[in-house]
Amino acid sequence: MRRFLLLACLSALLGAAVGGASALPTFGILRGVSDPTRPQPAPVNDARAPALIPEGKPQPKAVVDEPLYDFGAADTNTKGVHVFNIRNTGEGPLVLTQGDTTCKCTISKLGTEPVPPGGTAEVTLEWTVRTAFGESFRQEAVVFTNDRQSPRLVLVVQGRISETIVAVPNHLDFGRMLRTEEKTAVVHVYSQFAGPFEIKQFSLTNPSIAAYFEVKLRPLAREEFRLDTAHSGYELLAHLKPGLPLGQIEQRILLTTNLEQAPEFELPVLGYLDSDFNILGKGWNRLTQVVDLGSLAPGEGATRQLSLKVAGPLRDTIKFQTPQVDLAGVTGQLGEPSRTEHAVLYPLTITIANQLPPQTHLGTATAPYGILVLESNHPEIPRYEIKLKFVVRER
Repeated sequence: MRRFLLLACLSALLGAAVGGASALPTFGILRGVSDPTRPQPAPVNDARAPALIPEGKPQPKAVVDEPLYDFGAADTNTKGVHVFNIRNTGEGPLVLTQGDTTCKCTISKLGTEPVPPGGTAEVTLEWTVRTAFGESFRQEAVVFTNDRQSPRLVLVVQGRISETIVAVPNHLDFGRMLRTEEKTAVVHVYSQFAGPFEIKQFSLTNPSIAAYFEVKLRPLAREEFRLDTAHSGYELLAHLKPGLPLGQIEQRILLTTNLEQAPEFELPVLGYLDSDFNILGKGWNRLTQVVDLGSLAPGEGATRQLSLKVAGPLRDTIKFQTPQVDLAGVTGQLGEPSRTEHAVLYPLTITIANQLPPQTHLGTATAPYGILVLESNHPEIPRYEIKLKFVVRER
């Protein structure tokens, strides 16, 4: 038996994935590439191909029992090895020489000793998976022969690239919640690597709000798994305390593991912090808490009708003082409330008087916003500020 080694540092064909990492396409040998089970045309102008035995003399016959090897799923940056057997079922000696692979790899010399009739050559392919998670992997290595019917054999390796670490769901989601609420979100973090898996530590990437998060990790028992391909896993429980700034949560949890191929895993934290108080109406920006009142001509006043929405369990007991504005000639007025099933709505009228001198309030260091302050008996939010953005132009 002859043994030949093809050293192939194979990489996946990007864009070949169909259906993501959950299903491997059935390739067979497609798209016009060579099929080692069928006669192939002789290589043209390839000096690496061995010389053919003259017709009329005993001829070799190259047979590859399994020219396509499907390794299933593999982690990125892992190595694979497979041995292909090439049998000589003919009557003459079979000569094999190296061809190309579908990537720029080094292929070792196959040697010059022929495979005798009835003999078998072992051709070993080695590859390292380096590609994006979820991609399909398919690579080919060519072996030339002196078989007139199969002068070019194509050995194929295919599979898919699995994620070493998977989160189910793929983020922590606190949804939409009031700033005064507290909430818990849970995610499972799995390893699809067969070896031992340990989350050694975690950190929060935004330290300015890290104090609002309490994170706990617990190893999962196999009967708790929600991912069939997992070998081990953890439950990550994150408890969010009240008081975060309004708007979207800007946080991620960074997990440090014992896995060489995935030493770190980042888990996004999603959610939106709303207030018991909010504004509805034209010009209001929920994320920045700014009301844009526009640009006014000299001597022009303005009136903007908005609604103050009061939610939360204390909505029916909240009492407001008269709104106060830190700008002369600008006032706020609350009207009589109306009620819905989940909130109380107060009409809020903001008035900019006529004949104000030119001024600019764009939220910069030299032109700060105006501030409308609503004071109430709310135990958690006794003071609620609305930023006023507007310009009174010069004459």
